[in-house]
Amino acid sequence: MTRSTINELETYLPRFGGSFQTSWEEAISVQKELWAQRYSADGGPLKTADFRRIATLTCDEKAFSVAVARSFCRHFERHLYVTRGLAIGLKFTRLERPADYPAENERIVASLPAEDVRTLFEASALRKHVSIERAIGNRILTLGRRATDYGGELREWLQHPVERWDKNRVCVLLDAFVAPHIDLLLFAEMTKEGELGEAFSSAVDWAAFEAEAAQRREAQAYLNTPLGDSEEA
Repeated sequence: MTRSTINELETYLPRFGGSFQTSWEEAISVQKELWAQRYSADGGPLKTADFRRIATLTCDEKAFSVAVARSFCRHFERHLYVTRGLAIGLKFTRLERPADYPAENERIVASLPAEDVRTLFEASALRKHVSIERAIGNRILTLGRRATDYGGELREWLQHPVERWDKNRVCVLLDAFVAPHIDLLLFAEMTKEGELGEAFSSAVDWAAFEAEAAQRREAQAYLNTPLGDSEEA
């Protein structure tokens, strides 16, 4: 039997900073620079600045953001297992920019089985929901402007069956189990493991990159050719 959407819940991943004016936005600029330096090292006529411009022209920044978000989701799940011993079936779904608050950063939407949400809830109950109560108190850090739509009292949250919690509520539940600096922590992990470079590479149209580079080399060669070297009729 295939798993139906009734048996799965969606959630936002807490603490992800999005790709506007954050380390994640800076990451793509860093990757452009690294790849540009790599290509300019061959001693050809094109310099680092040329390859940086070519990278900007041929990189799908949305695809980069999605690849980063997918990797973030995978590391987030591993973090829960390594630090808490919690194995949940977290799966990346999409990047979502809130329609009602378009100025807010994108958020990562993931899905997980309802039974795994119950597992998280029961793990919280073992500690008398101390961590989730703290997460509820800090919900502005997780939910942004939506925090005002949800009560700040633990008893209000416990009145709702956990299997029917929405993305925002499950997000707060997840936040109860991860480090407050999870965003920076996973950024460091992904950088160390070379996943930001892989995300950039997967987002570049390399055929277009090579074609643009060849065209610019040809133009540069033409400009550098002395007038006296041209063939006479």
